[in-house]
Amino acid sequence: MNFRFIDPEETAGHVSKAFVIIFCIFILFCVIVALCIYRRHAKREIKQQIDIQIKDSVNNYLALSQGPKDDGSSSRSSSGSKSTNYGMTEL
Repeated sequence: MNFRFIDPEETAGHVSKAFVIIFCIFILFCVIVALCIYRRHAKREIKQQIDIQIKDSVNNYLALSQGPKDDGSSSRSSSGSKSTNYGMTEL
């Protein structure tokens, strides 16, 4: 077997190809993990917003389906109702 002594001055400015490949794979792995975490967080946030909108819509539907109450007055008062439009426009 022929062993060769590697002089540290010869390799002083050189980076091995394996190190560069491993480093790139590590960075790629970190980016993929970060994207998965962000996607999971965004999915939860969107689900919470949709649940809030569904609850508001159901409450509005139930309030409208009950109709005016028999309290002797035939006029409706809109001062107590809370209406949310969520950026939607009426036609």
